Amino acid sequence: MLKLREYQKDCLTAIAKAKEDAITRQLVSLPTGTGKTVIFCHLARKFKQVLVLAHRDELCQQAQDKFLMVNPEAEGKIGWVKAERNEVDKPIIIGSVQTITRPNRLEQLPHFDLIITDEAHHAVADSYLRIYDTILNGNLHVGFTATPNRADNEGLGKVFERVVFEKTIKEMIEGGWLCNLEGKRITTDVSLDNVHTAIGDFNKRELTAAINTANRNQLIVKSWLELANERKTLAFTVDIQHAHDLSETFTNHGIRASPISGKTPMDERHGLIEKFHSGDIQVLCNCNLLTEGFDAPSVDCILLARPTQSQGLYIQMVGRGTRPYPEKENCLILDVVDNTTRHELRQFADLGLEPEEEEEERPFGTAPTGEKDRFNDYGIGNKLYSEDANILGRMAKYDWNRLDSDTFKLYLGDGYIKIGLRRDKKGYYAYFKPGGEDLQFITSRDSKYNLSWAIGIAEDFAFEHTKGKTTLIDKNASWKNDTATWRQKQQLDDLGIDYDWDVTKGEAAKLIDIGYHQQNQKGGRA
Repeated sequence: MLKLREYQKDCLTAIAKAKEDAITRQLVSLPTGTGKTVIFCHLARKFKQVLVLAHRDELCQQAQDKFLMVNPEAEGKIGWVKAERNEVDKPIIIGSVQTITRPNRLEQLPHFDLIITDEAHHAVADSYLRIYDTILNGNLHVGFTATPNRADNEGLGKVFERVVFEKTIKEMIEGGWLCNLEGKRITTDVSLDNVHTAIGDFNKRELTAAINTANRNQLIVKSWLELANERKTLAFTVDIQHAHDLSETFTNHGIRASPISGKTPMDERHGLIEKFHSGDIQVLCNCNLLTEGFDAPSVDCILLARPTQSQGLYIQMVGRGTRPYPEKENCLILDVVDNTTRHELRQFADLGLEPEEEEEERPFGTAPTGEKDRFNDYGIGNKLYSEDANILGRMAKYDWNRLDSDTFKLYLGDGYIKIGLRRDKKGYYAYFKPGGEDLQFITSRDSKYNLSWAIGIAEDFAFEHTKGKTTLIDKNASWKNDTATWRQKQQLDDLGIDYDWDVTKGEAAKLIDIGYHQQNQKGGRA
């Protein structure tokens, strides 16, 4: 029988405790690759009649496979309600939402002690609600998802009462349960200003016209060849045509690539995925298919070739590369559409109910690291460069100022914390002034505990030092949006820094800090 990890045990304990408190509609939020299916398979062992709801064939099959892995004695006890199959006499039923939602199928279902909804962010859809209205009657319902907040901002509080357990990608990486992420962003001057929004994301037709061009696809492949050449890559495209066109561009450069989508016939789809697993296909260009229920731990590059306004979709795409795998040092997130500047990986579950206590974690900006104009021979404008996309660093809570590519500063009112790269470039250091106190870490730059780990420890120190009064360092502090003072503008003029007439206090403070840092660097001071 498959053993549980500690956090999986903690999750089961949290579910049991909430049930004791009469919370019967529960939500669990865990990142992709951390074993949500394993948890609910263990949970199901404690109940006599169980229903697992899923909306894709791959998820249904995955649930059955995990049930048998967790408990081989479940062989012969699992039934399906899907298409022509209607095995409602089994103690464990795996049901396709599209099938079960039909009135004649709903009528035939037995009473369930436990209902499990996989990919529970879909649970507020009408098809799910019809099912719940029929079968929920005080029995335990637990939803599992990696992306608890929907693009349409509709809260899951319609279905669930409480988030009983949650972990973030950052926590799982720092705990060693997921692989580290490395980000590279390829910036162009292609504008999406004229692309409208529809149903919480970019209008697909307008987006296709802006994104799926021969020049841009050439740029993507050139970027991949320079930054990710040997990596097994899962690419996310705007639409089916984009998947075909991008795949063709890869193929024309001698790369084993193929498109795949929901329109791909099932047999062909399975064959392509098998070739991808075996390495016969190196780049799989997919459209709206492999964001949920797709396990390929050997993937070590995620190519973001489609922009999205949906944080949930961004997390799902990145999550396809987070699973550990032998000899896999990290997963490269190659972003050619600026998703890493739009979104952060940290997503707190929000049921759309009144929160007991508001909790936030804010993005931490990045800056170019050079390599400008590397791809200008592809003629996509003259603002092209690659830069580090500090995937985990974006999740810093507080308002750090990036003084240069490897130096960061956080003012605490009576002093500041500075983080920088050691001179031997083997790790980061941090200290607090005026006390001169070294913070407790020296990290290997290649370790999973690198810059983001350094920032995390520094922020713990900041919280303790300020006794939790973080108004000065909170990114959303209201004073930062006030108009800059006359003295700030005078300092900007003295430093020779250009600024907008309506520059805010927060913006001016950062520009002044960067200006003095640059002066000190020129003068040879640290």
